Amino acid sequence: MNEHEPPCGDPPTDKEPVILGAEEPYCCFSATLRIWGDIPDLNDISRHFGLTPTHSHRKGERRGPHSPGYLHDLWSYTVPVEEERPLEEHILALWEAITARRPVSRSAINIWNCFMQLEIPFGVSVIVLA
Repeated sequence: MNEHEPPCGDPPTDKEPVILGAEEPYCCFSATLRIWGDIPDLNDISRHFGLTPTHSHRKGERRGPHSPGYLHDLWSYTVPVEEERPLEEHILALWEAITARRPVSRSAINIWNCFMQLEIPFGVSVIVLA
């Protein structure tokens, strides 16, 4: 899958009728660490976690020639787990990836400290799409 493909198949078009209950619900999952804001050096994040980002961009860069520039720098890493696998596998794989070089206990405070060392303002959010 690339960044231009829908993550869970093609969405229905206006020409296709939507019949509720006609199919079994399909859920897909992913887990991504996204760090965005004013980031002096994206490579610092890569070195800190020992990971290569699956996507990154700099403030002002454009997705395409007619797109507006990005408002923030972004470094993100999505774990390579098949979307059909349970959400728990995605989250655990992400946890293992970000703690592999810097083992920490399973404590939110330790994760918080890990980000604070990068001296980048950050927030945490969980998005579950079903």
